[in-house]
Amino acid sequence: MAKKRTNSKKDSGKKIEKVTKKVEKSKELKMGNDTKIAKQLLSGDGKNPYYYGGITIQNFEELQDHLKNFSEHEVGWLADWIDYLGDNRTAVKIRETPTEFKTIINERYLELKRLMNNRQYRK
Repeated sequence: MAKKRTNSKKDSGKKIEKVTKKVEKSKELKMGNDTKIAKQLLSGDGKNPYYYGGITIQNFEELQDHLKNFSEHEVGWLADWIDYLGDNRTAVKIRETPTEFKTIINERYLELKRLMNNRQYRK
């Protein structure tokens, strides 16, 4: 006697639904982590500021305001501070291409602002 096939369309649908839920949850966790990093970089709360001459920089927005004052000589220190704030990805990019640090910081700042604005509209 032939074995009965147990893999029905109903079972396949449940498997697809499970996988879809896992992917969605993974995206939510990543979004939550990105939002957490964005909040930290934009606020600087609980972290030591970056001191540059007579200027105290608390967060990415203040860094953006004073970015024109920095030269390539300070790139390593800036990357270390950004890493300390919690943005390892940006710090690595800056270390890999130090001549582009201003562009990298500008782009990341805009990305963080968009992320936070999108997050506010979803609530």
